[in-house]
Amino acid sequence: MSVRLLSLSEVSLAEKPFYQRWWFLVIIALIGIIIVLIVVGVLYITGKKRQRRTKSLSSLPTFLFTYPSLFVVKKGKGAYSC
Repeated sequence: MSVRLLSLSEVSLAEKPFYQRWWFLVIIALIGIIIVLIVVGVLYITGKKRQRRTKSLSSLPTFLFTYPSLFVVKKGKGAYSC
């Protein structure tokens, strides 16, 4: 039985490329999860801002029509409500 020494080129061919190594795949998976979390967070925040903006704009007319006696315009001797 003889022992054969491998050259450097033969050793490098026997190893998997870095993009097939477990540590590289784990790093890529973690980066993907982080990107998804950032996108979901941004969409959540912008959705809340948009919801607050539309809610504040849509509640204004209903408030005016619900409580018209709060808006009184005085002309002359009597008070007139809008």
